[in-house]
Amino acid sequence: METLIIGVGNPLRGDDRIGSEIVKDLIKMGYKNVIDCESTPENYLFKILELKPKKVIVLDACDFNGKPGEFRFFAKSDWEKLPLFSLSTHTLPLSLFLHLIEKECGCEVYLLGIQAKTIELSSKMSWELKRAKRKIINYLISQI
Repeated sequence: METLIIGVGNPLRGDDRIGSEIVKDLIKMGYKNVIDCESTPENYLFKILELKPKKVIVLDACDFNGKPGEFRFFAKSDWEKLPLFSLSTHTLPLSLFLHLIEKECGCEVYLLGIQAKTIELSSKMSWELKRAKRKIINYLISQI
């Protein structure tokens, strides 16, 4: 497999669900090289290893001081510099998950970080992220 896209996000935490939502849309569009990990990406590590991707793009809401809905593509040299918990509200810090994929698969690992507006429990996705979702999907399609 050339490129695998992994969506991460907690469906109960507002904008944090964005990575998971985008992957669900890609699945509906017929893309097969995607995995929706929701809030427990570490549970999918063996499935990722079985697929043997050459490149992995992980989608998740994060805080990089951007505008809500803004997204950035982070190579390893960039995502390693992000503060540990700016990446995720998940059980395992996302940076550790990214390192595990890289080490075990021997592939390139990238983060597509999406600036969240709110990740409050029981909140809905903000209109800024709903609006940005189509643009992000189009960007990902151009990458695969």
